[in-house]
Amino acid sequence: MSKVVLKRGEIAFTQGEDGDHFYVVDKGSVACFERRDGSEHETLVHTYNPGGTFGDLSIMYNTPRAATCRATTESRLYALPRKAFKVIVMKTTIEKRLHIKSLLQNVEIFKELKEHEFSKLADAMQEEAYEEGDVICRQGDVGSSFFIIKQGTATCIQADPHGNQQEVAQLTACFLCAFSTISSYILIRLVTILAKSRFSLANPARGRSRPRKKMAH
Repeated sequence: MSKVVLKRGEIAFTQGEDGDHFYVVDKGSVACFERRDGSEHETLVHTYNPGGTFGDLSIMYNTPRAATCRATTESRLYALPRKAFKVIVMKTTIEKRLHIKSLLQNVEIFKELKEHEFSKLADAMQEEAYEEGDVICRQGDVGSSFFIIKQGTATCIQADPHGNQQEVAQLTACFLCAFSTISSYILIRLVTILAKSRFSLANPARGRSRPRKKMAH
């Protein structure tokens, strides 16, 4: 990575340019402004402080810069060239895929899958992260897929018809979670699953984002 020093008001890149570098803010701050519909007026879309990163999207998707980014104070950045960035992203993607694949291979119901079938299933899995106390799924919800625990622990809580709750199981890494029953061809969650620590999972439900809710007491 190369060091880039910007004085206040100096530009890292301009909206519409090709993306050649990915940036990490080491000192100072960088504000990104967008001009919409050909307007000369700039709208602030984000400010990056030390530890913040920007410039990745235009490289990943091979599109022009979506905003103009300039230093709001004297700033020190580190820039990673396009080629090196793509190599790192590809390496990370492959490592994640292999990790998910190894988790799938430890699940009993998938033991009969062939190698290429494991690869396809691993590619379809999406990662989600949760904090302690987050509800992963709730008893009675309609479930559309299973998920596999990558990291952390969770507890399963089941309520009886009178509303009394009790813990029925604890879950750890590699556990396949479905906990559903089929009712008129609809999957109904049988338990509420609650994260007991920082928690991550993988599931095949593409494009879905579940809200992070805390358990009601």
